[in-house]
Amino acid sequence: MWRWRKASPACGEQMKPARTHRTLIGLRQHRRMTNETIPILLAVAALYNGAVFCIYWWDKRAAGTGDWRVRETTLLALAFLGGGIGALLAQRLLRHKTRKSPFPVALPAFFILQMFALSVALVARESGAAAEALHRLLGRS
Repeated sequence: MWRWRKASPACGEQMKPARTHRTLIGLRQHRRMTNETIPILLAVAALYNGAVFCIYWWDKRAAGTGDWRVRETTLLALAFLGGGIGALLAQRLLRHKTRKSPFPVALPAFFILQMFALSVALVARESGAAAEALHRLLGRS
């Protein structure tokens, strides 16, 4: 965990926390994803995508009634941050944001990107390669 150094008497300022040998999320231990973790993560993803679908539905309804709308940047951010499935389903089923740029290109791209990331994570989970790659990406040795 984090250890704080005492301030040096000369400068009177606190120094930065000392770097420890453990990371906060335990990447060094190369913990494997257990079989109990996968359904929980899938349930969280399904709930999030359901919420994104509902937000797109609400924006579609607001467009018809003239109420306040959800910003396009918010809709795109929700799709990018893991809600690609819900956003794409809302676009197809509700026929919402089908012609407005950049939605026809961005939503399928987010969906493909997220499916690729999911497949890489599922394939690499057994070997611990995903944790190793993330560890290297963060620049920790």
